[in-house]
Order: sequence, then structure tokens, then C-alpha cells
Amino acid sequence: MSGFNEKQSSINPLNFLNGGVSGAAIEIPIGTIGAKNVLLIYHHNTDSWNVVDFQGHPVIPMDLDSDGVPEWVGNQTDWVPPALEIDRWVAEYDRFETTVLQWDSSLFPDTANEEASYSSLFVEEGKHFIEIGNNDAYAFFTYNNGFLKQYRPADTRSRVLEMQMARQHH
Repeated sequence: MSGFNEKQSSINPLNFLNGGVSGAAIEIPIGTIGAKNVLLIYHHNTDSWNVVDFQGHPVIPMDLDSDGVPEWVGNQTDWVPPALEIDRWVAEYDRFETTVLQWDSSLFPDTANEEASYSSLFVEEGKHFIEIGNNDAYAFFTYNNGFLKQYRPADTRSRVLEMQMARQHH
């Protein structure tokens, strides 16, 4: 980690890795805008390292399915089309696997605008869910064990639209 002092970057052990695998999460500063997570995974039996850099995108650790192991969530707004990327540790294979949530036009066959313009993660009453959509339509998803499932909360209003409206009134 040459070029960074200890006040700029942090190294945290990945306590959920066990057996023949260990690792650490490293936060690397990016200018003045924040930090980027990189995971270093060490395989003891082969004496080899894997670097998980989330294709250079910023991610945040969050336990989406409440199993005690954080998923690494990145909102890839610079992809075409935009996507939400979720990486999770799969212990039986000793590796990270990626799930990507992208807009599927079959969800909204009647809308003219077929590209998502946002995806946002919400926590309400302890439940994590994702809203993805654009100005015309939106949908909700939950995440569990590497799978995304469409979700219909009791309250189906758009949280993102509501936040945008609240911002405009300030």
C-alpha cells in the first residue's frame, strides 16, 4: 500500500472467510470524493491471492439477506444500461459470485422508456429491498442466497420518486 498513509486507508479482516481461505477488505481513497473497496482473498492450500476489485466500481458492504455475511453492493450508473451489482461470498466454492440486476423490458411491456435510470436500496422494518425504474415505471426486488426475486411491498409507492419530490420542495 505504498503511497497511502494509515489515516487514508483502512484494512479490515473478512471474518466470514474460514477454513483454507482468509482475506481482508481494503478501502483505498479516491481523491476527495471518498474511498473504493478492494477485497484480498488468500487461499492457503494453493498459497495464492485473488483480488476482487468490483470492476473498479465503488461498493458498500451490507448484509442484504440477514445471514451474518455481508454482500458487496455497487450501483453502476455508468454502465449501459445502469445496473445494480451484488457480490456475495459462496463458502462451498471459496469464491465471490456476482448477481447483476438490470432493467428487463418484459417487466413493463407497456412503457416506452425501456432503460432504467436508477436503482436504489432501501431498508424498511428490517427488510432490505431494491427499487429499480425510470420516470415511467418501477419495480421492487429482494435478494436472498444469490437470487433476486420480484417483491411487492404492502406500500407500493415509489420511494425514489418521493425523495425527488421532497428535494424539489426544499
